Amino acid sequence: MVLQHIILIGACLVASPAFAASSEEVARLINPSQYSKHNIIRRDVAVIGGGASGTYGAIALKDQGVSVMVVEKQDRMGGQVATYFEPTTGTPVDYGVQSYWNRSVTVQFFERFGIPPVVPRSGAGGNQYRDFSNGRSLPEFAPNSSLAGYSQQLNRWPSLHYGYNIPDPTPEDMLITYGEFITKYGLESEVWAMQPFLGGIANPSNVLDTVMLNMFIWFGRAFTDVALGDHVTTEKPYHYNSELYEKAQAELEEEDSVLLNAMVIAGDRNCRFGPGICLAVKTPSGIKLVLAKKLLITIPPVPWNMIPFGLDYNELSLYSKFNYSGYYAGLLTNSGLEAGVTLWNAGADTPYNLPILPSTYFFSPTNVPGIMMYWYGSPTMISEQEVQVAVTAEIRRLTGSATQTPQFLAFSDHSPFKLVVEAEDIAGGFYDDLLGLQGRKNTFYSGSAFVSHNSVVLWNYTANLVPDIITSLN
Repeated sequence: MVLQHIILIGACLVASPAFAASSEEVARLINPSQYSKHNIIRRDVAVIGGGASGTYGAIALKDQGVSVMVVEKQDRMGGQVATYFEPTTGTPVDYGVQSYWNRSVTVQFFERFGIPPVVPRSGAGGNQYRDFSNGRSLPEFAPNSSLAGYSQQLNRWPSLHYGYNIPDPTPEDMLITYGEFITKYGLESEVWAMQPFLGGIANPSNVLDTVMLNMFIWFGRAFTDVALGDHVTTEKPYHYNSELYEKAQAELEEEDSVLLNAMVIAGDRNCRFGPGICLAVKTPSGIKLVLAKKLLITIPPVPWNMIPFGLDYNELSLYSKFNYSGYYAGLLTNSGLEAGVTLWNAGADTPYNLPILPSTYFFSPTNVPGIMMYWYGSPTMISEQEVQVAVTAEIRRLTGSATQTPQFLAFSDHSPFKLVVEAEDIAGGFYDDLLGLQGRKNTFYSGSAFVSHNSVVLWNYTANLVPDIITSLN
């Protein structure tokens, strides 16, 4: 098992006024005369987002002598990596990212922080398949584990292994749906070999309606290799996946190069007050003004995230095309579920026994007895409380107990997840236009919308982007 308030202005969707400052307010917020000296921060590059891409980019730039400032909205760096520490023993439990594609960039990044990557141990226990919508068991369901047919098709386009490098014109097989592709190439027996890797593909809610290009990107070479065992992780309890980001964060904090619980509220990317970038950043200690030469944006480029950066019509038009899923990870105890068994959500009466969303994908035991991990997908973004209500209802159906009440220990919101556009937008050159934004307005981009949701693919993409950023500084 391996483990995204709008109003209409003109023809574009933009963030609600709660997220967008007026032009007069922006002019005030980015003016250095409005700030005391200790609230003005000067760096070569401002990095927005401290997840996989932002952390890698910040450290790689720092290692090349470039000064950086990371702006991260959470109270920690790490993005979709999440670790819970069992309070009695202190044992770490990873419940977000589980393992990493075994590539040189992976080993080098872990070794950069003195963390030895190891081959994951085979999980103990077995798998059971239940329909979480009604509790029904599927005792005769025995999924095939082969990916031979899908891998053969995927390898027709090696340019997709590391991002949206789409042939022109776009091949028909990239524009049809996943369901159509399965039928066309006789991959029916491999659907459930892929399903454990498709968490978070929840918009459209029926994964069979997903545009095939997105499937090639999401379940690309990185994940097919992982499915075959070519992956590494950290060894518990001595190491854990958040450790890499904790060490990166500590290193950046030593140089006052990260702002946590922080958010850009106004910006200008051709700013007359600075060397190029002026950003007003709201922090727990007040608003700071970040003046930088270049900007690296790694957060999901949805309108409400991007409005503060002063978008032009073309940028806003592109970002407004994105759809996305809600995706959530968590830990719980007192589940009443059988110990040592992973329960997979499989539809009793659906095509290929695929689960009906929104719902939990699985409940799986962790390295701490009694603690179960779950991942939940929704076609819309929902609250933590809504997820927990739904999960509780599923557990009651699975246990047959109307009073079974799990204790929720940890929760991580990965939304907005898996940004996608329609097939006609792909055919119309959307990704050429999106990737064409690189370097414009002193701004560079990395992150899942530009590449993939795989940490190692993101690190590789960012590693190749860093030289371009450094060249632009000179």
